Amino acid sequence: RWGERARAAGLYPECLLLLTNAYESTGDTAAARHSRLAFDVATADSDGAPFHRAWSLLLLDRGERVDEELARAESALRDRRDIYAYDLYAWALHKAGRRDDAAVALAQARRLGSRDPLLLAHAEAIEAARGTRVAQR
Repeated sequence: RWGERARAAGLYPECLLLLTNAYESTGDTAAARHSRLAFDVATADSDGAPFHRAWSLLLLDRGERVDEELARAESALRDRRDIYAYDLYAWALHKAGRRDDAAVALAQARRLGSRDPLLLAHAEAIEAARGTRVAQR
């Protein structure tokens, strides 16, 4: 109910994917399909559409549109080189199977020693895939 109320307030991709996952887990495939279609519409590229890292992360977490999101992350990194841009780029590289490249981007994401749980979770997953351990700071 809360998800549906949030969706009624606006098409927020995070909410739409949460609803999609909830419907999938309960076996309501029709509602999941409807929610996913709304997500696809809300996140469709159009001229002047803003780039949303959270949306890209959600797609990457699901293993969807990996090549497209990797290209978007590369493009975004040219404009903004902060730790979150590097984290998104590292996560996209990881999901694309480019583990060593992901580790290089990850080093940039972690360069300031952020303890952000999302960055740490991505770091652990990337390093585990490479068979190494995350250096604690």
